[in-house]
Amino acid sequence: MCRISYLCGLGNPGNTYTNTRHNLGFQVLDLLAGERNLNWIKLDKRVVAAVWRTGQGEVTLFKPLSYVNLSGIALSAFGGLDRSNLLVICDDINLRTGTIRIRESGGSGGHRGLDSIEKELDSRKFARLRMGIGPAPSSLWKEFVLQPFSELEMPDVIAMRDEALEAIKVTVTRGIKAAMQQFNKKQE
Repeated sequence: MCRISYLCGLGNPGNTYTNTRHNLGFQVLDLLAGERNLNWIKLDKRVVAAVWRTGQGEVTLFKPLSYVNLSGIALSAFGGLDRSNLLVICDDINLRTGTIRIRESGGSGGHRGLDSIEKELDSRKFARLRMGIGPAPSSLWKEFVLQPFSELEMPDVIAMRDEALEAIKVTVTRGIKAAMQQFNKKQE
C-alpha cells in the first residue's frame, strides 16, 4: 500500500473566494486542521501548510496560494514530491452536488487546477478526491465555480464536506483502495 503523505486542497486565496464552489478543497482541509488542532504556516508566497501527525507518520496538508488554475506552481515548494504520496482535493462540475469520488489517478475532466498539477508533475498518476458542484451550466463554468452555494444546496454541501473529511482519514489510515471501496460505491 502506498501511503498518502501530502494532502493538497485546491481553492483561491482571499476572503472574496472563501465560500465559493471552487474552494471546497480549502474548506475540507480547514475542517481537518480544525478537528486536529493544526496550525497553518505560510511556507512562502505560494503555499500555506500544516502538519498532521498520525499513527502512520506525518501528513502535510497544503493549500496553494497561486489560485486554482495555477495550483501546480505551489508544488515546487515541495521539492522532490512523490506523486504516489499525493492526494488532491477539489471541486468537480461533472459530479452532482453532494457526491464525492476518489480515484488513484485519471484525467483532469477540464479542471484547470488539476491540469496545472498534471503539468507540474508531468503525470496524471496521483490520487484525487473530487467533490460535486454540478450540474453546471455548460457555457458559464467560470462564473459558476466562483459563486457561493445556494441556501438550498447547503445541507448537501455540508454532508459532502463531512464525507470527504472521513474519506481523507480512511485514505491516510487504510489506503486509497479502502477509501474508494467505502465511499465510491454510493454513487456508482
